[in-house]
Parts: sequence; C-alpha cells; structure tokens
Amino acid sequence: MEAKKQQSLIGQYVLVGTDRTVLAAGVLTAYDVEKRTATLTEARQVLYWPREARGAFGVAARGVPSGGRVSPAVPRAEVLGVTGVLACTSEAQRSIEAEPWS
Repeated sequence: MEAKKQQSLIGQYVLVGTDRTVLAAGVLTAYDVEKRTATLTEARQVLYWPREARGAFGVAARGVPSGGRVSPAVPRAEVLGVTGVLACTSEAQRSIEAEPWS
C-alpha cells in the first residue's frame, strides 16, 4: 500500500517541502519516501510568499500572491530531505510558472 501512495502524485505538478525550508515546485517524476528524495522537472524554487498566501498549503491551492518570489525554472532538480509533497491546483501552477518576483 505504501508504494502505491508514494507513486500517486507521479506526473503531477507539486510543491515539495524540505527539512531545510526549501519549497520547490515542478512535475514530480520520482519520489522515494524512505530516502526522502524527490525528482522534479521544470523545477522552480518558491523563495518567498506573503502572508496572504496562508502558508505552503495556500500556495499549493491558490498560487503565489502579489509580492511573492519564484525562481526561473531548471530542467531537473533532485530534492533532498523531503518532508512533504503537495498536489497543486491548476490555478497555483499557472501562478508559480509566471515566476513572480516583486
């Protein structure tokens, strides 16, 4: 059952949180719960989100509000120290892919 859960978000646009307070966004291509690693394509780092976002879950639900900061994309990222993976709404994906920086 655990292997099935771990694969359920493969191919989806997600936010990945880490134990180093990194919040990465992209398409999840691999996820290993035991090793706490995730691989993302078209990966971006969400560097800052204003209070109005209401935390990482708010970013996954509604995207990055005005005043937020998102890096340009890299083709692939190996994310270490994964503490959580959140599925993003299409609204959130569009917002993150716009790479706001204000």
